[in-house]
Amino acid sequence: LKLNKNAIDYRPLFYIELFAGLRMGEICALTPKDIDFINGVIHVRNTVTRGIDYEIKLGNTTKTHKGIRDVPINSCLVPVLKKALSNYRKNDDNLLFYNFKSNRPISTQQANSAFSRICKKANINVSGGQHLLRHTFATRAIESGVSANVLKNWMGHSDISITLNTYCNVFDKMNNKAMDMFENYCKGNLSL
Repeated sequence: LKLNKNAIDYRPLFYIELFAGLRMGEICALTPKDIDFINGVIHVRNTVTRGIDYEIKLGNTTKTHKGIRDVPINSCLVPVLKKALSNYRKNDDNLLFYNFKSNRPISTQQANSAFSRICKKANINVSGGQHLLRHTFATRAIESGVSANVLKNWMGHSDISITLNTYCNVFDKMNNKAMDMFENYCKGNLSL
């Protein structure tokens, strides 16, 4: 895919959402120093929001208090993040991803529009916008055995009930797998 000089490449943003579960506004608010390869985490500290007059602006914090967090960097993201850092261009807000054409942060709405265009071009019928990538991240994390409490922290949910209620159908599907794990434990550790 070749982009013209001023076009925004949304692919890294979508990969971060898919492999780290960040909200798009949080991704758009990342600075180069938020990518911490030494500790293997992405520091989530704020978000891009809309002001009262719908102006796109960099917020002072995240959506919720629990939204301020460190999310582990999945090894799939390392090359994506390294490339984003190598492509970084200085801007007024020191953001890793920036809309130079409009001289402002990238908005979630812009990312949604780009996601819709990409899906349409690929003949993929989706509803829900790019936020589906965040849900896909959470679903795959649960399926791989990540606990609800760990997932709550990664997702920046303010309360575990949000995580459990949002993904209850995925957790329910894990019942049989959990019983198999328990049975294997019993066979190896308990005798009657």
